[in-house]
Amino acid sequence: MSVPNVCHLMGILILKVAVASLSGCASQSRLAAAEAAGWRVGWVHQIVEGRNLKNPQEVACVPALSADRFASSRFAVVGYIVGTRVRGSLTVLIPEALELKVGDEVQVNVRDCELSILGTAR
Repeated sequence: MSVPNVCHLMGILILKVAVASLSGCASQSRLAAAEAAGWRVGWVHQIVEGRNLKNPQEVACVPALSADRFASSRFAVVGYIVGTRVRGSLTVLIPEALELKVGDEVQVNVRDCELSILGTAR
């Protein structure tokens, strides 16, 4: 595993812990801060390989990927909540280190393309 990948995974771990700490007894101000930073609770509706995406332009954030890498990458279609309403869906790249299945609850960031999805502690 290369150093950038280790750093990326460490960043994911740190943010996952931070997001997980927002559940349970978190204060309203901490929840509001997470929402202001772009984090939303969502559920995985579908997992699709890039080659099977009907509308690749709907992917919210795609890092620079070759056509072959895009085709073999996994994407999650996530319905997310703003306030008390489901706001449609967002299609995001699933990091290689993250295992997801349909129905999983996740945290999605609608503002940050560097880290757009985290699994939620079960």
